[in-house]
Amino acid sequence: MVISENKTVTINYTLKNDSGKVLDSSSKEGFSYIHGKGHLISGLEKELEGKKPGDKFHTEIDPKDGYGEYKDSYVFSVSKEKFDDIGQLKIGSRFRAQTNEGEKIITVKHIEKERVTIDMNHPLAGQTLFFDIEVMDVRDSNKNEPEK
Repeated sequence: MVISENKTVTINYTLKNDSGKVLDSSSKEGFSYIHGKGHLISGLEKELEGKKPGDKFHTEIDPKDGYGEYKDSYVFSVSKEKFDDIGQLKIGSRFRAQTNEGEKIITVKHIEKERVTIDMNHPLAGQTLFFDIEVMDVRDSNKNEPEK
């Protein structure tokens, strides 16, 4: 069986940046998802299409097909009052925030007396992503299984 829309797929993967540093990897059991439901970055989903169990490959995903290009407009300053209910605020802290573009992860970049500079870019925005993939299993999805 090959990977196509609505198939439940299990892969093992290792994600590296352009200097070879491992950024993420699956557990020994692999990572399972339902193909075609937007649970993976678009570039990786395209690369997996048509693959079958036992296939192993390396792929590079450009930023536009990964987490997007880095946008300077996503870095801006807000009132520190917006973080009053957070507790101790530190540079590098990450939070989920609801925006006009949906849920975003924001990262605290700079803290001043009354202002906080935040970055709404995904931490991997603007980066080419390097994946080593092994397709472990492809099967028909069960109608009762959740769309992870």
